[in-house]
Amino acid sequence: MATSARLAREAQFSGTPMFIINGKVHAGEITEDEIKALMK
Repeated sequence: MATSARLAREAQFSGTPMFIINGKVHAGEITEDEIKALMK
């Protein structure tokens, strides 16, 4: 557990989900419909 916490700090994970769609980074929660729209 301590190792994963240290790795998260070093990688600067904030707990916010990140998605890369068509080479663009999108932070936060997105719906399936939003994903489909972004993939067009």
